[in-house]
Parts: sequence; C-alpha cells; structure tokens
Amino acid sequence: MRTRHIHYLLFIPFIFCACDSGDGNPVPAELSAPKATITLVDDPFNNGDGSDLLVAFNKGSDETLISEYRIMVVKNENAGSFNLTSAEALPDSRYVAVTPNGNDQEVSLSANLMDADGTTIAEGRPYVVFILSVADGDQATLNSLSTVSSAIELAQHAIKITYMGNMGFLISDGSKQVIIDGLHGNLTRWYQVPQTALNNLQSGRAPFGPSDIAMTTHAHSDHYAIPAINTYLASNINGQYLAPPQARSGINGSRVASLSPVLHTSEVFTHNDIRVEVLHAYHFDQFGNDFSGVENYMYVVEIGGLKVLHMGDVRYSAANLSPFNLKDKGIDVVIIPTFNTLISMANNDLIKDQIDPKHIIATHLQSTTAVSTVQLAFPQADVFTLPLGFKRY
Repeated sequence: MRTRHIHYLLFIPFIFCACDSGDGNPVPAELSAPKATITLVDDPFNNGDGSDLLVAFNKGSDETLISEYRIMVVKNENAGSFNLTSAEALPDSRYVAVTPNGNDQEVSLSANLMDADGTTIAEGRPYVVFILSVADGDQATLNSLSTVSSAIELAQHAIKITYMGNMGFLISDGSKQVIIDGLHGNLTRWYQVPQTALNNLQSGRAPFGPSDIAMTTHAHSDHYAIPAINTYLASNINGQYLAPPQARSGINGSRVASLSPVLHTSEVFTHNDIRVEVLHAYHFDQFGNDFSGVENYMYVVEIGGLKVLHMGDVRYSAANLSPFNLKDKGIDVVIIPTFNTLISMANNDLIKDQIDPKHIIATHLQSTTAVSTVQLAFPQADVFTLPLGFKRY
C-alpha cells in the first residue's frame, strides 16, 4: 500500500506539467472576436434582390480583435440550425465583408449576394441576418456570431410608416412625407420615443428631414403640443399644418389650413401632390370623461399611391363612421386607437365592416397594457409600441 501511494503522488505533477506552457505558467485561454449587434434590417428599395436589404449594426466592443465582419442572409426557416460552424464555412459569394472602422455601421447589401444556401435572394421569402466577427488571428483566434436579427420579407413597398410615440406617426414615400399626431406633448402613461428624435422630427433634421404636412387629430396634449408645432412651422418653411379649430389657437404663421368641416362631413386639402381628406367625427368617451365637445378629425392621406386613414381618438360606432362611406374609399392602411374599453373584438368587426382596410395598425396603447391583449382583439393588426419602430406597406 505504501508503494502504490508514492506512485500516485508522483503522477499528479505530470498532469499539471501537461497543462502549462512549459515554463510553469498556465496556458492563457483563447480570445474570441467580440460580437457585433444587429440594430436594423430594412427593405428600403424595390430591386427584388439582395440590394434591397439594408443592415445596421453596432460594432464589437474591441475592434482591434476583429479583422472583418461578414454579413450573411439566411432563410428564416433555417435560422434555428444556423450556427458558428455554418457561418465559418460559407464561401465569399454568400456574405458581404465589412472592414471595421471604429464606428457603428450601416451597409447596403449587394445585388448578386446569395443567401447561406447559395440561392438567389428574392421577394416573397422571409429571411434573417447574422454577422460573423472574424478574429484578427493574432490577439484573438476564435470567431464569434451575432444573435439572429428579426425576420424580414422582401416585397414591393410604397410607403414607410414610422412610430413616433402614442398615436404619432411619420408617413413617407421616399420623396414626400407627413406627420400625424407626432408633434405631441405629455405622454405620461403612453408609449414614448426619445426626446431627441422628436426634436429632430419637428425641426426637419436628420434622419427625418423636412415634412410636407403636419396634422393634429384633436386638441389633447398626448396628440399635440403648441411649442412643437410652432417649431415645425418655423423650421419647415414649406410645411403646412392641418388641425381642428380647437388645436389652432396659439399656432403661429400663415401656413395653418382653415378647413373646418362640420360633424360627419369632410373637406379636401392638397399640398405638394399629397391629397388629404379631412373628416370630422365624434371623439370617444373613456374613463368616465365626456369628450363629446372635443373636435376629432380623421385624415385619409394619399401618398405613394396608397391611402392611409388615421382615425385619431374616434368613437367606435357605425353611426359615427357610416356617413363617410369609408369602405368605398379603398383604404390600404388604417391607424386605430386601442386602449381600455376600445380593445374588443366588436370594434375589430366594426373596422372590417365599415372600412375593410388591407392593413390595420393598432396603437395608442397605455404603457401598462400587454400587447397580447390588443392582438387577441385585433388579430390581423400590426401593434406599434417600439420607439421609432416602422413598417413598410
């Protein structure tokens, strides 16, 4: 027993010697190239190939460890099985190489780019994006793969609708754009976007640029703010402002339209080839409040060959909507309010019966409302809550 015990003790340093660098120091762990973080995958063009895709990403935490980024497009149904080994095996025809430059980057992909399976990127199929951070080979020797992006399906799009908080939206066809309820004030209890973005919107600065028309549906502070509208008119020298009379008081300048359709009638306003039909409907009553005296305008905006109806804080009833014959107008997208008792299958049925739009945007959610609650009542709707989130139609 004694002899066997001695041999056991002698075996231990042999194991440790095999795990050091030969000079008594532990072998350092291999470094991985830091991951990129995908922040945007968009389809801003209509070419029907890989050049439709725009990818934005935040750089890895230490780019001295990265020789290049590789952006690769994967069919959505294959996203779950795509991994680091898959990414490393792709030939250069199936990724776009991007050189680190010390900044977060935005990259338009190429027309001849193949997806990860080696097939042509085309419309009508959902894709996801991954980014491989390739190690520099000196300090870092291991590559790393980003998390998967959200899915995107390439299609022919006419307009982009961007969420600007509560019930505010920016609608653009690439050359013309309008703001509806995006020049707002107090959004306590409602979904918000960063104040810097709102400042840029009202001032016509990047990334939004100048807007042709700003519209307010009614004079409640979660839909409009006098200082924001005055800044818009001062900064957008060709911009026009549409609003009910109650939301015009205190607004400076001569570019405030004087349209005032009486209840359940409409008038038409045109500016820079953008046609807007202004419809006067009842405001809803909620939380025990009587809002019957609040002037609520709905707007049918024709832009990019589509018709977008923003309903403001409309009262859901056939009597309130039927005078406008909305079903005959061919509405492509309708933007509806959804909170408190407005969230119901009955209101979903009313929208279908009275308007029959191709697409529904559900918004004006209280920040405490679960999105799933709205989706249950409006199963076909795109629910907007993400700050500066957008969708193309």
